[in-house]
Amino acid sequence: RPGSALFAAACAAGLLSAAALAGPFDTWSYKSKVTFYGYGKQALTNFPALVMFGTNMPAMQYEDFLANAADLRFADSNESAELYYNIDEWVTNGTSLVWVQVPRLSGTNTYVWAYWGKIGASKPAYTTNGATWTAGYRGVWHLNEGAAPCLDSSTNSNTGTKSGNTAQTTGKVGKAQTFDGSGDYVDCGTAVNLDMGLPRTVSAWIRPSSLVAYGAVVGKDSQRTGASYSYMMCCNNDGTLISYDSGAWRSSPNVGISAGNWYHVTYLTTGNGWIQFYVNGQRVGSNTWGHADNAAHNVYIGSWYTSGYDFNGIIDEVRIASAARSSNWIWACYRSQAANGAFTRYGAASYPTLTVVSQPASSLKVRSARLNGIVGGTGGGPNP
Repeated sequence: RPGSALFAAACAAGLLSAAALAGPFDTWSYKSKVTFYGYGKQALTNFPALVMFGTNMPAMQYEDFLANAADLRFADSNESAELYYNIDEWVTNGTSLVWVQVPRLSGTNTYVWAYWGKIGASKPAYTTNGATWTAGYRGVWHLNEGAAPCLDSSTNSNTGTKSGNTAQTTGKVGKAQTFDGSGDYVDCGTAVNLDMGLPRTVSAWIRPSSLVAYGAVVGKDSQRTGASYSYMMCCNNDGTLISYDSGAWRSSPNVGISAGNWYHVTYLTTGNGWIQFYVNGQRVGSNTWGHADNAAHNVYIGSWYTSGYDFNGIIDEVRIASAARSSNWIWACYRSQAANGAFTRYGAASYPTLTVVSQPASSLKVRSARLNGIVGGTGGGPNP
């Protein structure tokens, strides 16, 4: 350890070279410490945490990044292991959204490092090949696309094709898709990797414009003919969540889902005879199941069976996993997305030279004003 007697002796003996002591991103110009101080629960492994870039990160300037954030990197708390990440949206005049795979999220002091500012760097393959979403995910749709198909960020690449008037709109986490309740849906195909046994977890953000009977959020059925279904999560007109799983409909208690509000909804099958329902990170009910129907049906977002049971509203961040997520995992997903500032603390961007980043002036008067700024780096000198 640097500073220890053993470390000093090893350096004196020439056993540790400068290259051995260097971190993988020591030659990057800028970095920021990202701390997940709002968690405080049992450890989660390979958790995809939402990291935001914008005014929430003091002294960060987009002009210091290469185009399309090709030089963006993340490392663990020791600054020794590179971490996988997936860019959801990169918006140089606003807030950018990045999903980072945190090896172990535990307690209130788990942190990682973000780096940027490296001329000649190129974007790693892992940013788009699904490496960030390997913790049992079968499909991850950010639903931020405009006219383009809806990409699956998991390793399975189950691209969704939009139908009807499905269109991009403002979502809960960046952009999302809006559905008008009449033939709008995203068809994610019938790949075998979406044929799952038990356990499994299905989740999404929803904002209903109106509540309809069996309004489908996401599900797997037989080509919208209603012949049979494998798994289904719907928002019903009585304010409940309902699912079709193992040969019958299962319902949550009335959780008060209403039009015009955002909800993070989840249902999971545990594999030991239970279906559990979660709303906004909290378990709201459970039910029993019988068997697992796993026919080769298509996965649809926003629709099932036939017109009349389509979802009317906005859907964002749909995820399907072949795992029964723990209550802590579900809560962390909800909390980090619904209130990122209460979950994640962003350190000021550090700079290699004396740098002052201007901030909006205050105390404006006719002949005077207060000029504000943030010292991004002292260049080795004292902090003024």
